[in-house]
Amino acid sequence: MLAPTGVRVPLWERACPRWGRHIQHQRRLTHRHREQARSHRKAKAKTEALRQFLQGYAFPCGSEPARDGAGTFSINGA
Repeated sequence: MLAPTGVRVPLWERACPRWGRHIQHQRRLTHRHREQARSHRKAKAKTEALRQFLQGYAFPCGSEPARDGAGTFSINGA
């Protein structure tokens, strides 16, 4: 495209005059997500350590799987 002065201007410069600032803003957002991802890795490691600790307990929630041939049970009593 030709500017009024006769100089050719690339189309993306006309469409987004603040292109440079936009790129810097995207880099800051990416950096923030990298920091967040690092903290999630630590949380995953803690969860894995807890899972391994609880592995020694058969049913840490106080429940167990259904037994074969035990019949059915309804919480409503019917």
